[in-house]
Amino acid sequence: MPESFKEPNLGVVFYRQCAAIEQMFDDAVRRYDELTTPRNGSPAAVYYDQTAVRLALYASTVRLTTLTDEDNCRFANYGKLNGAVRVLHGRSPRAAHTAANLQRVLERLNATTVPRVFVAGRIWALWPRRLPFTHEYRVVRLGSANLVELWPLLSAVAAKIGRIRRYFLGD
Repeated sequence: MPESFKEPNLGVVFYRQCAAIEQMFDDAVRRYDELTTPRNGSPAAVYYDQTAVRLALYASTVRLTTLTDEDNCRFANYGKLNGAVRVLHGRSPRAAHTAANLQRVLERLNATTVPRVFVAGRIWALWPRRLPFTHEYRVVRLGSANLVELWPLLSAVAAKIGRIRRYFLGD
């Protein structure tokens, strides 16, 4: 199986109910059982369901397409976007899982629809320079996708560690 055939994200799945799909899922269950069965007295390896589905999909005749990052935005991790986010997937690690908080995350991610990335709760976008006859872009920080900023907390911890180090080492 080629490395380029990646494991599917099974958090959001749409499928047509038909014999080929049922056969593929049956094969995935069989493969999952094989992968998680202990052999020769050794403990079973830990495999997730996505591994078994990947193997079954590759061996099947089922056609597969993957949702775009905008249709399955796993905002609590990291990712790239180009266009409006339509489906949020996940829970904020630092805030209550409420409709209001999810709406705030969605508004922050969709503050612009230009190409952008998010990592560690921060969002950066490629913003066109407003100069005539140029196609250059500059990177602009748009804010945070998380409801609690992580960077100020890390900066405060680093400053405290620096003060403690200087106190004890006399630097």
